[in-house]
Amino acid sequence: MPFRFLKELLTVPSDIIALLHTGIFVKHVYEQKYTVDTLANILDCDRSKAESLLQKTHSYEELEKEYVNKFRNLLQGVRMQGISKGSPYRDFVKEIRLYTGKGHYHLVVATRTTAGPEYEEWHNWSAKFAEEVEELSKYDQLDHAVIDILTGRQATL
Repeated sequence: MPFRFLKELLTVPSDIIALLHTGIFVKHVYEQKYTVDTLANILDCDRSKAESLLQKTHSYEELEKEYVNKFRNLLQGVRMQGISKGSPYRDFVKEIRLYTGKGHYHLVVATRTTAGPEYEEWHNWSAKFAEEVEELSKYDQLDHAVIDILTGRQATL
């Protein structure tokens, strides 16, 4: 989905959990499956930026970072409507790199800051979770472990 379409959706107060297929994005850029106009539309950027990304001068990591940062900035930059207390922006964004045998992904969790110890506990848990998932991902043990944890079949990593 082009990022410009997300802007309107993100005005609705909600937490976000998104799985970005960064590996597929980079593959399509490298294989030039996107035209300049298509890439500019996807990233909601100007043609010169899209042309630059299609020149094969950017590393895999740089292209992933470009895509994730664009998404992060969008999440953090859109003001949610109807928020009377706490931040009207999703000012906590955690990116979790996932490397599986099938590709590279980024799981992105975004929420707004609220008052209270529950928020801080959740923030600490998500940071620890991200760290451990990324470590497992390095050893290609990710596929089943994370699913077991999230479904409650396993208590810890």
